[in-house]
Amino acid sequence: MVGRSSLFGFGLAILMSWIGAAISTRLARRNCYERCASQSGSRTVVLETSGITLISRTSQPNRQWSAVTGFSGRRDLLLIWISHGTAITISFRCFVDDGAREAAKAFVRGRMADAKSRVESGSSASPSPT
Repeated sequence: MVGRSSLFGFGLAILMSWIGAAISTRLARRNCYERCASQSGSRTVVLETSGITLISRTSQPNRQWSAVTGFSGRRDLLLIWISHGTAITISFRCFVDDGAREAAKAFVRGRMADAKSRVESGSSASPSPT
């Protein structure tokens, strides 16, 4: 009898954990989408060889390519990842055609590779502390 009860309790705990994780993920996504939708005004994203510049009415932050951790295309967005959970979004509508979108992806890939090679060559050129 004790074995069945503990097995039932364990199964119930697994089920509740799974439901809780699903609910918290749904809430986190909804909050993220609401934040993206509530950003006031329009933004311009400028992809340059020196970095990424976000231009809005109130600010103009600049990110170096070494800060970019990756990029992906999800649904109708090009996401340039700056850190875990933080991305610069560019809508596919901003590109004239598929060729322009692919050119932007190739540019981002190239800049990321250049930044990574600079970081690796910089770390190998510096002497290790003894």
